[in-house]
Amino acid sequence: MHAAKGHGEVKVAYSRLMKSDQSPNLFSFKTYIQCLSEVGEAREIENALKDMEAFQVKPDVYLLRSTLKMYANLKDVEGVKSSYNRILTLGLKPDKSTYNLYINAIGRQGTLEEAEKVFDTMEKSRGMKPDVVTFNTLIKLQIRNGRLDRAKHYYQLMIARGVTPSEVT
Repeated sequence: MHAAKGHGEVKVAYSRLMKSDQSPNLFSFKTYIQCLSEVGEAREIENALKDMEAFQVKPDVYLLRSTLKMYANLKDVEGVKSSYNRILTLGLKPDKSTYNLYINAIGRQGTLEEAEKVFDTMEKSRGMKPDVVTFNTLIKLQIRNGRLDRAKHYYQLMIARGVTPSEVT
């Protein structure tokens, strides 16, 4: 399946694999789902995730982050939340990139309080220190929503935590 180029060819290869005697593995599902993510085929992705479950193949955080990113690009906040919750439900640990993507995606949809809760969870429950990207994301979201006092709060928190501002900051 890896040799198939283009989305249509990947779909054909996936269909053949599903009809064959071979059991698909994480790599084959990953290739297919990441390809679908690039073109925003949410329904097909959900079907592939069901196939994974049927074949007892557990997705990893990187695969699920690609679905989260797709839903973020589609501005589908429920899809974003579903992808994030799937990561947690499966007992996977979101990495910093996943947190940053999730915070940005839900914050862009105007749910800043939820984005701030995720920031707190990232740090307190998961022991993951926010980086300059995390802080820049929160600062940007606050400014876009006219919450300059909160933007200043996150800037000061960034400095207090020893995170060096970037050119973006």
